[in-house]
Amino acid sequence: MRYRQQHAALFREGDYQPLTASGPQAGHVVAFARALGNEAAIVIVPRLVLEALDDNTALPPAGWLAHTDIALPAALAGGQYLDILSGNTFDLTDRLDLASLAGSAAVLVRSH
Repeated sequence: MRYRQQHAALFREGDYQPLTASGPQAGHVVAFARALGNEAAIVIVPRLVLEALDDNTALPPAGWLAHTDIALPAALAGGQYLDILSGNTFDLTDRLDLASLAGSAAVLVRSH
């Protein structure tokens, strides 16, 4: 929420771009991006994860998003992004491998 407050114009005025996942868990991911000038944020959240849970955890197992990815439009591809939820950085190409995320949800922001 702090990032959203600090970058209000990005979320208020930025272009909204729905993103499509592909792969075995594509139906379990919702993703979109906002872009304004040099700023960009990619938001990825899980959905319908109950079937991925085992009896011992409240979170899906590591690797449950294996072989599932998101195609990124040219305006978002390339460059370094920071996941503000995990602190991990990513050098993005035209596809984002969801198995590389630290968790099931991510907010990737373009870092300059």
